[in-house]
Amino acid sequence: MSTLSTSIAGVILAAGMSRRLGSPKAEYIYEGERLIDRAVRLFQAAGVSEIYVITGSWNGEVQHAQKIFNSNFEEGISSSLQVAFTNIKVEKLCVTLVDLIGISATAIERLVKCQEDLAIAHFDDHSQPPLLVHQRFFEEFREQLRGDVGLRQILKDHQDVAKIYVGDIATDQDLDTLG
Repeated sequence: MSTLSTSIAGVILAAGMSRRLGSPKAEYIYEGERLIDRAVRLFQAAGVSEIYVITGSWNGEVQHAQKIFNSNFEEGISSSLQVAFTNIKVEKLCVTLVDLIGISATAIERLVKCQEDLAIAHFDDHSQPPLLVHQRFFEEFREQLRGDVGLRQILKDHQDVAKIYVGDIATDQDLDTLG
């Protein structure tokens, strides 16, 4: 896999407190691999070489990625997105959650190569991360983000979002739906 020529960074949100699981999702072993290592590997396999992990409640070791600590992690996922939009200086960010066990490198690759400025992975009947965000949206989204909802409502109301179908190469399964 060749590295992408456009300035795209991968962002893995891993700051959450994982109350339902009772331990950090990033450290969870799935199919013999920590979820954080899996997420980094998927970005690498998709050709994304600049990778960031937003940490918070969990701030463990990560290889092949840069960590950015979110000191406001208790405020929810929106605070991690704000950290990414503020601190990472690239043309586009491809953002995923650490516990998306159904996503594949080919799905990430399809998203980052889609030529859209604002896009989200789409399955048969719904859309969910990963998502691709051009820097022209960073300030707008930082101002709108609140609480533990992330970009869900913002993207729902946004006219420019492209839905990139990945249901043929990935699933929408996350750690919370496992089993």
